[in-house]
Amino acid sequence: MLRELVFGLAFLVAAIGAAADFWGNDPMNYYAGFARDTHLERTVYHFPDGDRMVPLDFVLQTDHATRTYVVCGCFRSDALAGMSLMFNADEIAHLDDVRRVFAGVQTASSLAAIVAGIAGLGLARRRIRRAVLVAAGVTVLVGAVAAVAFEPLFLAFHEVFFPQGNFLFDPSRDNLTLVYPEDYWLGVTLRLGATVVALCFIVGGLVSLPIRSSAAARSNKGTVR
Repeated sequence: MLRELVFGLAFLVAAIGAAADFWGNDPMNYYAGFARDTHLERTVYHFPDGDRMVPLDFVLQTDHATRTYVVCGCFRSDALAGMSLMFNADEIAHLDDVRRVFAGVQTASSLAAIVAGIAGLGLARRRIRRAVLVAAGVTVLVGAVAAVAFEPLFLAFHEVFFPQGNFLFDPSRDNLTLVYPEDYWLGVTLRLGATVVALCFIVGGLVSLPIRSSAAARSNKGTVR
């Protein structure tokens, strides 16, 4: 039971990290679609020299620079230059904290994958299947809570990972929350959860295949006799 629990927890952490990395890199261009659908180019942004709207391409370039800095951690000087055109020092300081947290998530995910692999060695397939299905159930439960009470859940997440409190921005004035409004984060959270659930079902299905094949082989063998 302990090995099953360790496997389930480690697998869940690894799956969350993999999903976060996937949606952090945004290969499906979800943000670009969101920005177009919500017309972020019509939002009034706030700069030291005055308030104004900006072209959609500028918003997308800001997002690209932010992802390069936070998720990849590469080309940091170029990314910072791009981010500083939109965000102030406080917003960039928070994004720097986000970058460190994301790097920690990636490290934890890699270690969890190793732990899950070790814990899963010799573990009965039915126990592996049960562990990943429980992980899927936990993810669905959290997703349901997020769907109906996203704001307090989002706030609690930030209080845990950013205890210094520099995540409190005015959603009507600060560009960081205008570029990435709450509706965007809700969409990402639900997609991340769906990805984790999909990974759970994929692994659960894969470990079920040999069981069905072995049972079918034994049945066929008995029939031949």
